[in-house]
Amino acid sequence: MTEPAQSGPKAAPSRSWPVLVVVVCAQMRIWLDTSVLNVAVTTLADPDEGLGATPAEPE
Repeated sequence: MTEPAQSGPKAAPSRSWPVLVVVVCAQMRIWLDTSVLNVAVTTLADPDEGLGATPAEPE
C-alpha cells in the first residue's frame, strides 16, 4: 500500500518556523526604527546640542 500524501496540520510545522523568523525580524526592525526616531526627535528638540526645534516642528 502507498502512504497518503501529508496535508493538513501535519504539514504545517515545516512552514511555521520560517514564518516565525520573518515575523520576529519584522517586529525587531519596527522596534529599531522607532528607537532611532525617538532619539532623532529628542536631538532635534534639544536647545543646546540640537536645532532647538519646538515640539510641533519635528513632526
